[in-house]
Amino acid sequence: MAGSVFVRASISAIGFTLFSAVCVFGPFGAPKIEEKLAAAARSGLRSVGEAWAIADPDGQVIRLSGIAPDEAARRRAIEASLKAVGPGGRALGGVTRVDSSGVVIARAPKFVALDDFQFEAAFRDGVLSLAGMTPSDDARRAVVAAFAGDEPPSLDDKSKTAPLAEEAAWVATMDAVLRALSMLDVGEVRQSGAAIAISGSAKDAAAAEAAESVIAGAQGAFTIDARLSTSETGAPRDIPATDDVKACQDAINRARNSRRLEFRQNSALLGAEDRAFLEAFARETAPCAGQTIIVEGHTDWDGAREANLALSARRAEAVKAYLVAIGSGAALEIRAFGETRPVASNRTVAGRARNRRIDFVLAGNDQESD
Repeated sequence: MAGSVFVRASISAIGFTLFSAVCVFGPFGAPKIEEKLAAAARSGLRSVGEAWAIADPDGQVIRLSGIAPDEAARRRAIEASLKAVGPGGRALGGVTRVDSSGVVIARAPKFVALDDFQFEAAFRDGVLSLAGMTPSDDARRAVVAAFAGDEPPSLDDKSKTAPLAEEAAWVATMDAVLRALSMLDVGEVRQSGAAIAISGSAKDAAAAEAAESVIAGAQGAFTIDARLSTSETGAPRDIPATDDVKACQDAINRARNSRRLEFRQNSALLGAEDRAFLEAFARETAPCAGQTIIVEGHTDWDGAREANLALSARRAEAVKAYLVAIGSGAALEIRAFGETRPVASNRTVAGRARNRRIDFVLAGNDQESD
């Protein structure tokens, strides 16, 4: 009898030991549960775009750490982690609690007003010098790369970071301006608010024209004034005599004859009549050879402001490309104004049609041609 009791006790002890081992080391053991729970939590964080969050399991608790962009991101990370399901659901392995005490909320940058933003770049004796402000480290690297191409220059960087809400537009514009600067033997760029000036000397007329072409292709909410000369003459380019300016402006006025290139809504396509007009315009503005005509793109007020600005740039670029293709004698520069310069009421269909247009202005003249 006693032996039988001993055998049963031994079997029970062995069974309990095996059960405990399975619980600890088997598929439902604590380490396995934590491993699967962590994987589920990390997958959930990636699915909601909160890859900044680091999820570490502590039993059925997920401890979050990392730098959250804002409070809303922290809350999304908590919600995603709470939905992580381990083997057996919440009862057997799901998340019961999220500890986010290790999360730090990033400070929102204090933007500098565009009117107060100052930037300078100069190229002399093989050295690119930066001073003033750049919107971020990434923006600074982008403009240096635009200047250097595949060959980094000697760099004298005294610029300071000053967050700018218009960073994307700044980088896009400075990309062109610094590429133009790299084509000069010596030159400098000065930005004050939305106005950018580039001056310098190129080795010859071809290099100066290449730099001017790059600048003309720049888009964004900035105005660019280019004053380039060549080492051959030392004289600034694109400063024609007064009589030549008047002859060119008169030619533009005659070619326009109060007509406007107008576009269909949300379109930058040139129709047959538009192309015929541009062919006549190129012929009649022959007196403008050697001068610069600004091709201004405009839209009506339908749509978002940024989208309208981009659309007006595409319209101006389409007109410039066609005039170049058919052989315009003048240098062409595009400027995009979006919806900001209406010539008619945007409250009527006819008015909006008039505002979807191209204007031609002789560089240096403040007024639109009629």
